[in-house]
Amino acid sequence: MDTTNSQTQIKEFPWDYLVVTFGFSWLCWLPMVLETRGLMDLNVPAQAWFLLGIFGPLVGAAYAIVRRDGWHGVRRLLTRALDLRIGTRWWLLILTIPLLLPALALLFFWLLGGNPGHVAVLSRPWLVIPTILLMTTLGGGQEEFGWRGYALDILQARWSAFLASLLLGLIWGVWHLPLFFAETAGQYYVPFWAFILASPAMSILSTWVYNSTGKKLFAALLLHGTINAGMDLFPTIQKVIGADQGAFLILCGLYWIWALIVMGMTRGKDLTSRSNQVQLGS
Repeated sequence: MDTTNSQTQIKEFPWDYLVVTFGFSWLCWLPMVLETRGLMDLNVPAQAWFLLGIFGPLVGAAYAIVRRDGWHGVRRLLTRALDLRIGTRWWLLILTIPLLLPALALLFFWLLGGNPGHVAVLSRPWLVIPTILLMTTLGGGQEEFGWRGYALDILQARWSAFLASLLLGLIWGVWHLPLFFAETAGQYYVPFWAFILASPAMSILSTWVYNSTGKKLFAALLLHGTINAGMDLFPTIQKVIGADQGAFLILCGLYWIWALIVMGMTRGKDLTSRSNQVQLGS
């Protein structure tokens, strides 16, 4: 759906999208929380509930779009995700920096005396491409149909890209809240405060990539997928209760450094590269 051309949406805050997104995801994740607390025995593997829940933003966007524009609006949204013409520079940036930052976080963690554990990708580099593909389609990237593909343009029509990104980042972070109480999820092992502080930084970066590529939804999907792939290939979260999560905290700091650099290099109001969008992406 082309939210930039929808006058109805511009006038409204996306409450319907948020209610359905949160409701769908949190209801799917509730059994995981209950199992962790010993209040429920799952007949379906917890990972299945987790995977179902991460489609909440897509379900929420589909619901809101159908209400306004019908199913042809959903088809337009899906079509936007298939436009791969984001330019060579953006392909390289998205496929490198999100992999480099967690690797640096593990390196700094090790230099500070931490134990980064086993990093499988160092011995099996062939894992990189399939992991990125998996994370872009089923491991986080699919969320972008809702966050950037639907909600961001509505928020940007009301506020600056910077403020819209901060707000959406906080909402995005809170959406993960049940996972901090579900042992199956990686969030269970890290401080919620660190995650909620890091989410606006990643939201700023996602807005920057999305706006600077001419609002190409695929760019946001690929960035989200590569960010998650980087944290999977270079594990900054140690899935042991009470473990030192210093690598994750370092990574959060590195993402804020990247976000601050982007803010300094772009127009503060629209988070778009000063160079022509199409030229920069070519």
